[in-house]
Formats: sequence, C-alpha cells, structure tokens
Amino acid sequence: MLRGFIKDRSFWQRDHKKVKTKQDSGCRKVSSQISENAKERMEVLEMECHMGVRVQAKYVEMEDLRKQEESRQLRFLKAKEDLLAAEEELAKLPIFEPPRNDIINFLMWNVLKVYHWFKDMESKNTKLLQALRYIGADRILEAYNWSQEHRNELKKEVYGPVLIEVNVQNLKHAAYLEQHVPNYIWKSFITQDTDDRDFLLQNLRPFDVPILNYLGDSSGDRISFQISDEFVGTHETDQRADEISKFRIFDLWTPENHYRWSVSRYGGHISASVEAVFRS
Repeated sequence: MLRGFIKDRSFWQRDHKKVKTKQDSGCRKVSSQISENAKERMEVLEMECHMGVRVQAKYVEMEDLRKQEESRQLRFLKAKEDLLAAEEELAKLPIFEPPRNDIINFLMWNVLKVYHWFKDMESKNTKLLQALRYIGADRILEAYNWSQEHRNELKKEVYGPVLIEVNVQNLKHAAYLEQHVPNYIWKSFITQDTDDRDFLLQNLRPFDVPILNYLGDSSGDRISFQISDEFVGTHETDQRADEISKFRIFDLWTPENHYRWSVSRYGGHISASVEAVFRS
C-alpha cells in the first residue's frame, strides 16, 4: 500500500512540475508581451508628441504664409492703384513740344552778338588802319588784308600792324606812347619765326611796311625804345618807400624824392640812396 502511495505521489509531483513549468513559461510570455506592449506604447506616445510639434510648426508656417500672401496682395493692389493714378495723370499732361522758337531765338541772338562784335572789331581796326594811312602808310590796308588771307601759310602767329594790337584805355598813357614810339613801329608787322619774317618781307615789300622779328626779351629793344626800370609812385608810396625793395624795384620816383637801391655782389645786402626832387 505504501509503495503504491509513493508511486502515486511521484506521478503527482511530476505532473505538478510540468504544470508549474508550463505556467512559468506562460507568465514569462505574458510579462514579455506586457513589456513589449509598454515599449510600443511609449514609442507611439513619443511619435504622437513629435508629430504634434511638427503639426503645430506647420500651422505656424501656414499662418505666416497666409499673412505674407495677404501683404503681397495688398502691395499688388496698391501698386495697381498707383499705376492707374500715374496713367491718369500722364493722360492729363499736355503733349510736350520742344521750345524750337526759343532755341532759334537764342541762337540767332548769339549769332547777332558775335556778328556785331566782329563788325565792331572790323570798324575799330578800319579806323586804326585809316589813321596809319594818314601818317604815310598808304597801302597798310592792303598789307593787312593780305596777311589775314595768308595766315594759314605761316608757322607761328603774326601780329600787326602794331597799332591795332595795342589797346590802352587811359588817354594819358596812350598820348605818352604816341609821343615816344616811332611812327614806323605802329605800322610794323611782328613775326616770331625767321622763316615767317622772310616770307612777309618777300610778299609785303610792295606795300612798304616794316617787318620785325621778335626773338624774346632782349636788352637791345629796351635800349632802342629808351625803356628803363624806373617806377613812378605817389605821395603814399613815398611814405612806404622802405618796403619797395621787397618787390625787386630798385629805382623809384615820387613827387618828393628819387630813390635808388643797389645790391652788393658779395654780401647780397641792399643799400639805398635818396635825392630830393625839386619842382621846376
């Protein structure tokens, strides 16, 4: 009997162990499934949160785009209104016509001004040339016209007659020149090139006019015309005579005195002498 009990218990224990093993295996499967489900649920929640953030960002982006489109539409309407207003204003403007008459009048006025200026010059020159004829230059007008017509054949500028080149406004100065400059100078032509001088001598010989060639600053010319470096001043100049030598003036006449300054060759210092001027 005892042996049978032990045998039955042994069978029971084996069956119980199988059942427990099967139950443990099922519990492990259920626990694993629960863990897997929890993990998937967390992933779904994280995905939902992420998608929610993205959806919200899209909503914000869509709102910005909507506002930009509204602003663009408003700018477009404003530009369209401005264009229509500009077209209406342009349609109301009168048709532009260039001021042809004003331009023509202005050009004509300038032409007449130049014409009268040339006429005045010619008139002045004619009077001066006539004056030269009165002092013996009978064919001076012909010589002048010939020089003007052949000016392009000369190498350098030619001046003359000298009388028409000189313009002295002060009548006293003009009278002084007239008394001190020889008559042949007034009717002379001045060249600046020896070839031009020879050319004029050959062609103007029949007109009996002098031809002078200017070679630059020459002391010989000053001597022939009796030109000196003496200056004439006023009573005020006499009061400030000490300052005159600063301007490289070394010979000065005033109503009261005659001043002379000389520069030393060695030391470079300046010495002065003064002589009283006696009225005649």
